[in-house]
Amino acid sequence: MRIQVMIKCLLLAATVGITQTASAQTIDCACSSTFSAGDRVVALVDSPGGFSSLTAGAQGTVVCGTTLGEPSLLVKWDNWTHGHDGLGNCTCGGAPTATNDHRYVGCDEVGRIIGAVTNVTQGTTYGTIQSALDNATSGDAILLTAGTFNEDNIVFPNGLDVTITGLGPDLTIIDGGGAADQNPILNMALTGQTSATVISALTLHNGVNTTITGGGAVVIAGTSPVFRGVHFRDNTGPGGNAGAAHLIASGAASPRFERCIFSGASGAFDAIGTGGGTSNIVMLQCLVAQSATFQAVRLEGNQHLVVNCTISGFETNWGNALQSFAGTVDASNSVFDGLISSGSGVITTNRCLYAGATGDNIDAAPTFVDAMNGDYRLADASLGTDAADFDAYLAAGGGLVDLAGASRRSDFCVADTGVGGIPYLDMGTYESQDDGNDSDGDAIGDQCDQCPNSPNVYNLTQNTYHPSIQDGLSAALNGDVIELGACVFVEDNIFLPNSTDITLRGAGMDQTIIDGDGFNSPEGPIIVIPGGQTIATEISDLTLRNGRSISGDVPGAMALLAPATVRRVKFTGSTGRESLRTNTSGTVLIDQCIFTGNSAVSETVFTRNGIVDLVQCLFYGNSPGTQVVRESSSGKTSLINCTVVSFAHDSVIARSGAEVDLVNTVLTMITPNFSSGVLNISRCLFPGAGGNNINGAPTFVNAAGGDYRLAPGSLGIDAADYDSYVAAGGGPTDLAAAPRTFDSCVTDAGTGETTHLDMGAYETQSDGPDTDSDSIPDLCDPCAGGATTGDTDGDGDVDADDYGRFNECLAGPVGGLGNGCECFDFDDDNDNDLLDFAELQTLLAP
Repeated sequence: MRIQVMIKCLLLAATVGITQTASAQTIDCACSSTFSAGDRVVALVDSPGGFSSLTAGAQGTVVCGTTLGEPSLLVKWDNWTHGHDGLGNCTCGGAPTATNDHRYVGCDEVGRIIGAVTNVTQGTTYGTIQSALDNATSGDAILLTAGTFNEDNIVFPNGLDVTITGLGPDLTIIDGGGAADQNPILNMALTGQTSATVISALTLHNGVNTTITGGGAVVIAGTSPVFRGVHFRDNTGPGGNAGAAHLIASGAASPRFERCIFSGASGAFDAIGTGGGTSNIVMLQCLVAQSATFQAVRLEGNQHLVVNCTISGFETNWGNALQSFAGTVDASNSVFDGLISSGSGVITTNRCLYAGATGDNIDAAPTFVDAMNGDYRLADASLGTDAADFDAYLAAGGGLVDLAGASRRSDFCVADTGVGGIPYLDMGTYESQDDGNDSDGDAIGDQCDQCPNSPNVYNLTQNTYHPSIQDGLSAALNGDVIELGACVFVEDNIFLPNSTDITLRGAGMDQTIIDGDGFNSPEGPIIVIPGGQTIATEISDLTLRNGRSISGDVPGAMALLAPATVRRVKFTGSTGRESLRTNTSGTVLIDQCIFTGNSAVSETVFTRNGIVDLVQCLFYGNSPGTQVVRESSSGKTSLINCTVVSFAHDSVIARSGAEVDLVNTVLTMITPNFSSGVLNISRCLFPGAGGNNINGAPTFVNAAGGDYRLAPGSLGIDAADYDSYVAAGGGPTDLAAAPRTFDSCVTDAGTGETTHLDMGAYETQSDGPDTDSDSIPDLCDPCAGGATTGDTDGDGDVDADDYGRFNECLAGPVGGLGNGCECFDFDDDNDNDLLDFAELQTLLAP
């Protein structure tokens, strides 16, 4: 029982922990070809290379050789973490990587590890694999330790089914020696193995076979073994028009290859070949690449299956990745970097990626991470990701992990275009495990991240990131706060979960933009609050752009079917019956929002039922001219301290018995009582106003440029009802986030606890220039140009306007100098008399 448990653990470690290595290179510049890159070695002395932390018996892997200084080897030592990378110091053999675990040692200070062979079923140990096979019985398990086994032409006894397991292709290597002979490394010619023979977790290296019918690594004839997690590396075949560098399968052979790598093949017609007859080969999750043969894979015989393989033909002489010389090849989910040639056979492809593909395949060349250095994983932006047939993979025996031992159920962030039980299996041998660079650390790769430089959708409450706003909302719980990054999200028809109060806030009105994509998106609002929410639900600090709706009562940007708070949101570029629609019996607060550039069929904002308060909101540049319509006598809509710029007479409508309050609001045009409802207007500014309103037109800072702050001196300044503003929830700042109670030098005409609140969405922050720098703005300064200038209004000249003011100041020597009359005291004698008048005459502009 103890032996069985050990075998199970070793098998698991060997089959899951497969890693890909480059082809080994002989190190002839330092150690006379004694070592090759990838050899497992052991320290023969204490402190090899002078490093006291290493003692005799320490093990490592050869990286390269160097002739700098004493001839030596660069070794990557096991469990060593404080060496150097060796970059720039390798002159032969392999190539180092930028890891800090290498040390140079002398060639005579280390020796190659020669592995041991154990029949764990019988509890016996052998010096060679051949002797272990010769003494085995069917069903035995043979374990190979780490190290290199220098054996060639290992012949399987007739009818013997055994398992041969290494510790991984990087650790257990069977080296054929590279001698030109007529033998493969493993010989299964008519020896009768079945699928009960499993070769796994090792490397077959340096096999040479010169016979016309053989491969350098394996000859399979009339047998059906399974190879799992085996690396066929640097094997050579006979050349000519037959044979294969790695293996040749012929006769009634049905071998199976799972998660195998075939690399460095040379000297033969194919890297993998079948020799006809009734052979049936299965290749599942195998990589065939970097082969100097005529073509990569040539399958001849009966019926062959290729599933989730990656086969490159670009390194071959003909550029063929796959050829069916005779018989049928069914290929699914595979990546072919090279030509596919049917020859005299038939190749059927399903969900494959290759140039010239048709049907449900993808017509394109794959993009690999680093093919030049042997990394044939699909690159982040490659086609073929999340596009395979998962059911075909399962039917072929595909498991939970790919060739690298990584999960086969990793969902890439691109759209899932695959089919089957899960629609996101990748084509090819490897599964993409991440979405590439993640600049903002939100677990979403940059290429799939709508907001790569700022966390996309972050649930602050749960500390989780989400790839889309809808994903974040769907996973949210009552009371959660979701933050959006400073970028453009292209999403539409975003629904909050029913009966769930959520705060969804951006980084700022002009920083976080949710773009409904206009006519390229499905019809419907950008955001829908469907029902069951309360006023605690809040949408804030973002822009809703390019919403679209063309039917019925559906708004383009936002539908509020439940109470909510909408704060500091810009609505722009939307089309539909209206931009925003409310229909709830509860309370809706729309605070400090901007509506501009919307093209509504009817109005910009439509409210029905409930209490709807619009506080400090700006409407401008929308069409048609109707900005707010209230329908239904249940409840009321109020506009408090809003600025409504419209050139239609019905900019605000109360209809069907509805009631609308206009308080402290600036309107460019309105006709009270236009419809069948009631407009209650108090402390507002508009042309034709009566009562406690101001009859006149506002003066804006720069209306043409979209600046609708009241200009210094405009009507409406210091004239609003502060108590009504506070009762509606008005805060300490205006729509521009400026202080809300600046006291102008003009006379306070407002009411309430503070009498200098301005009308409209903005508070004027200045009374304009102070020409004479006397701390009295020109607007309120009777001598704005300064003493002895004659310029009372500070406009830089003395004209009729200033002359009229002199008449008020002329008091003669006895009358002295009146308030603000220092402008005309030209002789500086503290009075305004005829001498000053004479000087004024000379200054008057013609």
